[in-house]
Amino acid sequence: MSAFWIDIDNLPHVTIFEPVIHELRRRGHRVELSARDVAYSVERLEDLGLSCAVIGRAFGKAGWRKVAGTLARALRLRLWLRGRGFDLGLSHGSRSAVLASALAGLPCVTMYDYEHVSTGLQERFANHILVPGLLMERGIFSGRPRYEGYPGYKEEIYLGGFRPDPAFRGSLGLPEERVLAVLRPPARQAHYHNPRAEGIFRAVIQHLKASSCLTLVAPRNPEEREELAPLADEDFRLLDRPVDGLQLVYAADLVISGGGTMNREAALLGTPVWSIFQGRRALLDEELAVTRPFHFVESVEAVQQIRVEARERGAPPLDGSLLHALCDRFEQLALRRGEPV
Repeated sequence: MSAFWIDIDNLPHVTIFEPVIHELRRRGHRVELSARDVAYSVERLEDLGLSCAVIGRAFGKAGWRKVAGTLARALRLRLWLRGRGFDLGLSHGSRSAVLASALAGLPCVTMYDYEHVSTGLQERFANHILVPGLLMERGIFSGRPRYEGYPGYKEEIYLGGFRPDPAFRGSLGLPEERVLAVLRPPARQAHYHNPRAEGIFRAVIQHLKASSCLTLVAPRNPEEREELAPLADEDFRLLDRPVDGLQLVYAADLVISGGGTMNREAALLGTPVWSIFQGRRALLDEELAVTRPFHFVESVEAVQQIRVEARERGAPPLDGSLLHALCDRFEQLALRRGEPV
C-alpha cells in the first residue's frame, strides 16, 4: 500500500479532500494531513474528526508577506516531511506544499481550476497538475507538460456523496418557512481581489436588509466577523463557527458570494447564485452561467436585480465517479515514485 500526504492550505480544501482521504484509507493506504491555520480550516478538520499537523498561519495581503510566508511554510513542511516515507503529495494550489515536495524529493500532484491564477511555481516544481478538462479543451492549458484534464468541476469530487440533511436549518436555529439568503464576503486577502467588490458587497447588505428574508453571513475569518458584528440583528445573522458548507448552500434559497467555490457548489446543487466576484472571470463560472442558475452582479446598480425569493429543491447529484477516477490516478502516480518525471 502507498502513503499519501495531503496539505490543506485553505478552508475549501477541507471539503475537496475529505472524500479523497476516506476513499484512499478505505483502499488501505496511509494518509496524513498538514494544514495552515487560516479561515477556520483547522476547526473544520477537527469537526470532521480528521487530525492534522498545524503548520503556518495566514500570510497577510501584502505581496511580500505572501512570498515570505510561502517560503517559510515550505521550509517548515520540509522538516515535517523528513522520515515520514510518503509516496505522493497532494494539494489544491498550495505553493508551500509544492515547494516542500521539491525540497524533499517527493513527487507531488497539485490541482487548480482558476485559469488566471499565477502558475509559474507549480509548473516549475509540481510533477503533475490536474485541472478541469474544459480548460484543456478550450486551449488554456493544452500543450503544456505536466497538465492533465479531468471531467467536470472539482466540486463534483465531493458532491457525489452529498445527502441533504432535513434537520440542518433547525440545527442553526433557522426557521424553515423563511426565505434564506447565504452571504459570503469577497476574498479581500486574495491576490486576485478587486476592491470594487467591497462596494457591491455593502450594497448587497442594504438590499437584503430591506427585504423580508433571513440573511446568514459566512465570514471568512474572525476579523471579518468582528467587522460585521455591528450589523447583526434577528434577520441578519453571522455564523460564529464552521458548518457544513454544502448543507448550508443547499438549505439556502439564494447564495450571494464574492468567491468561487461556494458559488459553484450552490449552482451545481440547484441553488440560485449571484456572484459579486469582480476579478477576472473564470471560464468555468461563465459556463455555469449558461447551464445553471448562476448570475453575475457587475455593479452597485445591478444589486437591485437580485431576486430574493423561495426556491424549489430538486434531487442533488449523486454521481461519485470523479472521486473514484481521481483516486485511481493518485494510486497510479504513487506507485511510480522513483521513475523519471
